Amino acid sequence: LGTRFLESMEAYIQEHQLENAVTFAGAINYEDLPQYYHRSDILLFPSPYEGLPSVVLESMACGTPPVVMRGSGGTEEAVVDGICGW
Repeated sequence: LGTRFLESMEAYIQEHQLENAVTFAGAINYEDLPQYYHRSDILLFPSPYEGLPSVVLESMACGTPPVVMRGSGGTEEAVVDGICGW
């Protein structure tokens, strides 16, 4: 995450008292990813430029719905609003 974006998100989380609800996990080993997906309520994927990244498909495969941006290409096409994500 970019420094400014991360600082902005941390400030928002503190302002809205979401410290116990949001985790910035940083880099995670590939073999550990499923346990993170299973423990998560959503995967927030705010990039408008990614096509169809594996992280979105992995999240859906683990039953964790992704939240993606409209107009993001393949990502938006793979996520059916309200069915397997938003």
